[in-house]
Parts: sequence; structure tokens; C-alpha cells
Amino acid sequence: MFEVFFSEKAKKDFQILSDETKKLVSKKLVSFQKNPASVRIRKIVNSKNYFRLRVGDFRVVFEKEGKLIKIFRIRHRNEIYRKIF
Repeated sequence: MFEVFFSEKAKKDFQILSDETKKLVSKKLVSFQKNPASVRIRKIVNSKNYFRLRVGDFRVVFEKEGKLIKIFRIRHRNEIYRKIF
């Protein structure tokens, strides 16, 4: 089981999501936390150790360090890569 840590920016991103999207993101993160094989994650190209989790039109960008998941941003797919890199 993984421990999930939200950065300050990720907390703000989560707060501005619609209620429906918050539920979807929460459900996907809990599923990933319990069983990482149950969701499809992809490594972000040209990054050291960043991964993305797709939740509808939104992306959760995070870093894995052992059993710790550090979530950096939760943004719409059109915005996420411009805001991070």
C-alpha cells in the first residue's frame, strides 16, 4: 500500500475541481493506492521519475519514491504539461 502526499499546488488544484471530478480523482487515487496494477499509469517522456494518471480529461502528475507517491499537479489535459515543464 502506498502513502499519498499532496503538494500545496496539488491541494489548490484539487479544491478548484468540480465535485464530480473530485470524486473521480479520489476514487482513482484510492484504487491506485491500494493496488497500483489496477490503474494504468504512464511515465512522462523526457522526465526523471514523473508519471501521469489519467482521470477523464484530467491528469494527475506524480513522482514515485518507494512506497511514497508525491502528487505535484492535477490539471486539465490541455494545461497540465505547460504548467509543470
